[in-house]
Amino acid sequence: MQLEQIRDFSHNQLKSGQELSKKNAEEQKKNLVVQWGSGFSTVDALDSSCLGWYYTMDLLSYVYDFPTALTIAVWWKESSCGYYLPKNGDGPFQIVSKDYSKVKLNQDTFEDMIEDFLVFSKHKINRYNSRNPKTPIKLRYDQVNYPDLLKFAALYNGLS
Repeated sequence: MQLEQIRDFSHNQLKSGQELSKKNAEEQKKNLVVQWGSGFSTVDALDSSCLGWYYTMDLLSYVYDFPTALTIAVWWKESSCGYYLPKNGDGPFQIVSKDYSKVKLNQDTFEDMIEDFLVFSKHKINRYNSRNPKTPIKLRYDQVNYPDLLKFAALYNGLS
């Protein structure tokens, strides 16, 4: 019985922290659009294939302190939010250093791939920040800014 209580308590604490961060993220998003709105490309509304995994991506993004919208945007850019394994074996986030060619796709393995993306991204950001302490990337679950999005895009696409 105690394990269930601990699990429930931990889950409630996680949800409370996530809800508070979401409120902060909404304010950050408004500020980002007001300040940098002209620099964004317009994209048609995301279809249900992107939004169908929103809860999972949001929860994992929160755990890894990474912007949910960026997680979904990269998935959309790399595989049109597809729930499939591209033939090149790089997975739905196109992480070249990972080989998913022998993986059977199911909910667990897809969640692992989302985590792989988040770990990969955080590693890239940490590596950049250690080499560029005066201009760090400050992307967080509840903090996004246009200059750091540009830096992240360059890092994700292979520049270091």
